[in-house]
Amino acid sequence: MRHRNTLTSVVVIVLWSLTMTAHAADSSWSVLYFNSRKAEWEQLAGASLRIEGRVSLLGSGQMRLSKCEVPIHADEALIRSLQGKKHVEISGQLKKENGKFQFHADRIKVLPTDVEDFESRSTRLRNSKASEWYELGDWAAERSQYYDDAELGKKSHSAYDKGVAAEWRELKADDADGRFQLAQKISTYKLAETRRMELMHEGNRILCSTFLRAKPDADAATKLLAKLAKDLPGSTKALKEYPADLTKRYEQEPLGVYHDSADDVRSQLHRLLYASVVTKSILDDAAKSGSNGDLIADRLEKDVPEAKDLIQQYRAKKLAWRVEQSGSATRAEIEQLAADLRAGQQADQARMVLTQWLKGRESRLREDGPLGLLQLADEYLALLQDEPKAVSFLVEANRIDPLFDNVSNKLTSLGYEKSGGIWVKSTGQKPVVPMPDLQQFIPTAIAIGMNATTARLAMGGRPTSVARVVAKGKTSEVWSYGQPGTSRLVIRLETATVPPELRVVDISSER
Repeated sequence: MRHRNTLTSVVVIVLWSLTMTAHAADSSWSVLYFNSRKAEWEQLAGASLRIEGRVSLLGSGQMRLSKCEVPIHADEALIRSLQGKKHVEISGQLKKENGKFQFHADRIKVLPTDVEDFESRSTRLRNSKASEWYELGDWAAERSQYYDDAELGKKSHSAYDKGVAAEWRELKADDADGRFQLAQKISTYKLAETRRMELMHEGNRILCSTFLRAKPDADAATKLLAKLAKDLPGSTKALKEYPADLTKRYEQEPLGVYHDSADDVRSQLHRLLYASVVTKSILDDAAKSGSNGDLIADRLEKDVPEAKDLIQQYRAKKLAWRVEQSGSATRAEIEQLAADLRAGQQADQARMVLTQWLKGRESRLREDGPLGLLQLADEYLALLQDEPKAVSFLVEANRIDPLFDNVSNKLTSLGYEKSGGIWVKSTGQKPVVPMPDLQQFIPTAIAIGMNATTARLAMGGRPTSVARVVAKGKTSEVWSYGQPGTSRLVIRLETATVPPELRVVDISSER
C-alpha cells in the first residue's frame, strides 16, 4: 500500500513537471510572473522557458533583466547584439549551480517596447468593446507600476478613458444609475475629475428631468435635493443674480455647455439644477387662483432668492386675487390693497378698485338713511378725496333729515352754507374738521319718538317684515323682527306732523 502511494506521488510530480514544461515552452513569461513562481523553480530547472523583460545591464557573457531575480548567461556575440535594445525575450533553461539559480539563454529576440506594444494593440482595438480597452489599461497599469514607468502609466489612463467612452456610448439615454457607476470607475482608475463630474452631472440631470415631469412628491423632492447637494458642489449656494444668458444656453445644449465650462461656471449649473427641483416643489403648492401667491413668493425668496422675476410674478398673482376679491373686503383691507397697488406703480388700478368698492357699498348704506349717506361721504373723502361726490351724499342726507346736525356740521366744515334752502360753497371756506366716529350716533336701544333711520340703526338692521298702510294722506308702518312662530318684536311707526317723517309710536312683543 505504501509503495502504491509513493508511485502515485511520483506520477503526479512527473505530470505536473511535464505540464509546466509544455506551458513554459508555449508562452512567454513576464519577469513579474517568473518571479512569482519562485517556489517552483526547483521543478522548473532544466525546462525550456521564455522570459520577456526590460534590459537593465549588459556585461561580458551575461546580462540582467530589470527586476529579474536571476542572472542570465549567454554567448558573448549574442550579448553584444543587444546594445541599445530595451525590451527582449530570452529563450533557454533555468539551472541551479552551486546552490544558486542561473538562466542560460540560447536565443534572444528583440521586442517592441511596452509603449510601442501599447500603441500597436491600441490601433487594433479601435471601435472595440469597453472590456477590451479596460483589459489593455490593466496590462499597461500593471507594467507601469512594476517598472515605475510614468509614460506607460499615462497610456493606461488613455486606455481606461477609451473604455469609459465606449461604455458611455452603450448607455441608454435615461440610465442615470449607469452613469453613476461609470463615474465610480473613473474614480477607481484615477482618471480626470472633470470627466467624472460630467457623468455625475449627466446622471443627476436625468433624475431632475424625471422629477420635473412627475406628479408632486415631497419625499422624492427631499431625497433628490439631498443627492444633488452631495454630488454637485455649489448646488445649495444661492446665486447673486440669475444668469439668464447661461440658463438659455444650458437649456439649449446642457451637456455641451457643461463640458466646455470651467469649475466656477459648473457650480452655477449645479445651482440651476438644484433650484429647478426646489422651485417645482414650491410651485406644486401654489393655488391656481393666486390666493396663496404671497406664501409662495415668501418660500421662493427664502429658498431660491435669485429667482426675482418669479417671486414678483407670484406677488402679482396674489395682488390680482385680492383685486378680484375686493368686493367683500373690509375698509381696512381695501385701504391696504390700494396702498399695495400704489406701491407697485399701479395708481390707476388702486383708484379703480376703491371706486368699485365704494359703488358696491352704496346701495346697502343708502338703506341706513342719513347715517349711511354720511358714512359714504366720509369714505369718498378719505379714500378718493372726491369732495363733489361726498357733498352730494351729504346734501341728500340733509334733505332726508334736516335735523341730523352731524350732516349739516360736516357740510359747514367743508366750506358750504345753506342759502335759500340750497347748500352752496361759501367764499370764506372754513377748515375741514375730521369726520366724527359714526358708532357714537348709533343708539343702544329702540325708543318711542325715534325716526325710521335711527330706529333701524338701534335694531341693528332692517326688519324681518314690513307692512305699510297709507290712508287719508297719513302713512303708518309695522316692522316685525323675528321669524313667525317665535317671540317677535313689533314696532309701529306713523307719520309725524312736524317734521313730516315716520316716527316710532308703539313697541310690543308677540308670539
